[in-house]
Amino acid sequence: MVDVSSPGRALPKTKSINVEANLLAERLGERGRLLDAMSRKAFWGVGILVFALMVLPSAYRVQDRLSKKAVDRAAEASVVMREVADKQNILDRSKPVVEDSRMLADSRLFSENVLRELSAVLSSADSEMVFSSVKVEILGGEMKLSGRADAKSYRVARDFVNRISKAAGTKSASLKQWRLNDDFGPNAVGFEIERTAEVGR
Repeated sequence: MVDVSSPGRALPKTKSINVEANLLAERLGERGRLLDAMSRKAFWGVGILVFALMVLPSAYRVQDRLSKKAVDRAAEASVVMREVADKQNILDRSKPVVEDSRMLADSRLFSENVLRELSAVLSSADSEMVFSSVKVEILGGEMKLSGRADAKSYRVARDFVNRISKAAGTKSASLKQWRLNDDFGPNAVGFEIERTAEVGR
């Protein structure tokens, strides 16, 4: 028998869907996926726990050893620092003595140089000349000697200046001025000299 309506049209066929079966399968699949995820998480958690139980004791032992070494090194550093401080105190106490001895050595060398340069000028004097005055000034390690003298002739004065200009340590030597001096002799001259020489730092 054909299902038709009174005007002769076919009635629509109704279909039924088994919703309960589809929901149950979906729920079972969701449950399986959830169990898989939870089992993976549990596996990783157990793995991390086992790894921690294996590694942490040795890590604590290493940390303990390193801590002891650090304490030992700190103690050694403290001893070294005390020794350095002691040496620094000794150095600070001996510094004035060292500076005094250095100053004495420099002064001795300086005075020897001054005497040597003065002797170089005086020993270069000719028997035909005589000094009337000698003045020595020392500034910045340089000795400036100026003097007045009388000589039997201008040649004697000139030769004297040539000799002191060639002496060791001379920076400069010059005959500053001269004039005739009849009181000392017929060709005698009075003259002034100036010589600079290095005598120290």
